[in-house]
Amino acid sequence: MSSWIIGDVLIRTGNADSGLTRLRQTLADSLEFEQKQVALLALNSIGKAQLNAGEFKTAKKAFEKAVSLTENSLAPLTGEEFRIAFLDGKLEPFEQLAAISLSENKTAQALAYIESAKSRSLLEAVQSGSTAADRLGDFSAEASTAASVLREELNWFYSRLRTTTSAEAEKIKAEIKRRERKFSDLLRRRQSLANTDSAERRGQPASFDIDGLCKTLGPDRALIEYVKLDGKLSAFVITSERIDFVADLATEKAVIDELEQLRFQFGTLRFGRQALSAFASQLKQRADSALARLHEMLVGPVEPFIGGKDLVIVPSGIVHYVPFSALKNSFGYLTQTCNISTAPSASIWQALVSRPLPRPKNPLLIAFADQAAPEVENEVKAIAKIMPSARTFSGRDATFANFRENAGRHDLIHIACHGHFRADNPLYSSLQLADGHINVRDISSRRLKAGVVVLSACETGLSKLFPGEEIIGLARGFLSAGVRSLVLSLWTVDDAATRRFMTEFYSYLQRGESVEASLRQTQAKFIEEGEHPYYWSPFFSIG
Repeated sequence: MSSWIIGDVLIRTGNADSGLTRLRQTLADSLEFEQKQVALLALNSIGKAQLNAGEFKTAKKAFEKAVSLTENSLAPLTGEEFRIAFLDGKLEPFEQLAAISLSENKTAQALAYIESAKSRSLLEAVQSGSTAADRLGDFSAEASTAASVLREELNWFYSRLRTTTSAEAEKIKAEIKRRERKFSDLLRRRQSLANTDSAERRGQPASFDIDGLCKTLGPDRALIEYVKLDGKLSAFVITSERIDFVADLATEKAVIDELEQLRFQFGTLRFGRQALSAFASQLKQRADSALARLHEMLVGPVEPFIGGKDLVIVPSGIVHYVPFSALKNSFGYLTQTCNISTAPSASIWQALVSRPLPRPKNPLLIAFADQAAPEVENEVKAIAKIMPSARTFSGRDATFANFRENAGRHDLIHIACHGHFRADNPLYSSLQLADGHINVRDISSRRLKAGVVVLSACETGLSKLFPGEEIIGLARGFLSAGVRSLVLSLWTVDDAATRRFMTEFYSYLQRGESVEASLRQTQAKFIEEGEHPYYWSPFFSIG
């Protein structure tokens, strides 16, 4: 490691020849002694030094070797968490190869490099068709008992946290974190002992099928894949006919500034519609201004390549938190002109749309009301009138046990309750039920046949982003469990507006409309009634 640091410092201080000599020796030594981490660092530094010297061919070879070494080192690792953590700090060679390809006008090749580094672990889970439990192997009897006890204790502490006084809250939170660590340690030991996720079974990642993507998009859809290169957001635009690259749309800071302004504007609506009725027009105008600026940054420059098609959005970084349906130009909101869906990567979108999505015939509706979401049981009652074949659990019957026993039997699942996004520990982001919480681990360990899952709760679409755009949140749990299409929310939703929104949404879905079209038509109805975007734009679909 020290030899790599010396070589890198020599290059940075203008001693390129001496630095490269030191780095090449470091590379040879690290490969001989199987110090792969150091070898990757050396290869990346060599590539950047040669790139700065204008030696593109040799730089490309160094980055290609780094990518190959990364793939070979990743293959034997078991468990999603280990694989995600391994990629931290090792993705720059993929980005450098994409940049070199763009400089050579090889747009498709550049996209392939970006895709090969994006959401890799989630893609493997989606493509494998196996649950997290399948990929990890079985608990031993002793570990299974310990896990069950920890799970029960966690739900007990979660329930206490909802009703406790502020003086006790910190103690309870500490107990929760202690048990969450123990539960995670059990899973890590399970991962380290598992043999079902062997390198032989997993193998090397399939090459990115750009021709297949174009064919799947067809004549009526365009995919916009955002990417951060050289500190700025850019975008690939893919249609059935071509692939284009639009550089330097905006800085992440500029997008963050507008999203913070939008969050502030939306936050005022949480005080209640009646309390702010006198300012409704002014509040809407301010929100629309922020949405228009976001449209100008992220959509306006790519519009010439879209041609009025329906959109598949693949976000990057802060773009995950942009409500694309509400972005606005002089002609109106984006949702008024096209259907919009999102996906963690283009490859994941291809895998999801390959799954059949028949019209739901056997829905499962679950609702648990609390102070944060008092109207959700009425919401589910209204949906049940539209879908009389649905099985419903609400109030005290909306339990973890009923979810566990019934979720795998239904082709549509609607869960209306309070959601908790855990930025500190996103695998424990959860949905609050009568007797506890359903967290990401609980969901991903199941095999669900539901084509559609709707989470009509607060902030269910939030995820924490890890290296390689790996999203960790409720969305990951359901996608890993086999769900084809998800409807989620980006922020705290208005209870009464959500009840009306979901009733409209299911009315369209029952008529045979797609999830994306049902969302668009529901949003269009709210827009026609002059509603503020806060009430209709938090909901988005994945898949």
